[in-house]
Amino acid sequence: MQAASPYLLPSPSPFPSLNTPQIFVTSLSRRSYNSSNLVIENLAIQAAATKAAAKAISADVVDLNRKSTDYLNKIGAVNAHKYNLVADDNTHVIPAGGKVFGNLVSVLLGALGNGKGAVYAQWSTPGMCLYSYVDFACF
Repeated sequence: MQAASPYLLPSPSPFPSLNTPQIFVTSLSRRSYNSSNLVIENLAIQAAATKAAAKAISADVVDLNRKSTDYLNKIGAVNAHKYNLVADDNTHVIPAGGKVFGNLVSVLLGALGNGKGAVYAQWSTPGMCLYSYVDFACF
């Protein structure tokens, strides 16, 4: 984790006068499952490094890895693999997967505390149907 963290820290903004927020997003979970039909959390180290790097510079962070893992555990391997771009590719997603997980990022941004969620909502608003997909484990 320590070796990866320096690569996660941002370079100075080329547009400092814009005062843009710094947001770190952990990686999307892979859709690989163990024999108990639970996602193998093989990106936990990278997610932890991302969160540590965000904390080090007081940046906002959304944990897409955790939320996507929770969702994928709810829908199970059979449904999760329907998002695969190629049958045995548990990393890349079809457009429908991009829509679900992209909207999930928007939900997570909107949930940030200290009024920041409302600020991010100016730029990112999730589709209404996503709430039912994730909350009710729909596929």
